[in-house]
Amino acid sequence: MLLQIENEFKKKHPIWLVSYNYIAQAHVPVIKLKCKLDASLIGENFKYSKLLEQFISVDITQMNESHNGIKCVELVSSYL
Repeated sequence: MLLQIENEFKKKHPIWLVSYNYIAQAHVPVIKLKCKLDASLIGENFKYSKLLEQFISVDITQMNESHNGIKCVELVSSYL
């Protein structure tokens, strides 16, 4: 699935996508995205204009037996 997503980014590089990196050999394979909103994609009355000035990082993973993200969130929440 992640490989298919990476291939789509190769074919169609969206204007908001600055860079991406598919790390297949990680314990939990991940696609790391670096995004930047483009003013042309947003209406004139965009409420959160500060978002146009910064990069947004997004990680895409696929749930599998090695993925512990939800368990980690539950553990940290139990301590708060």
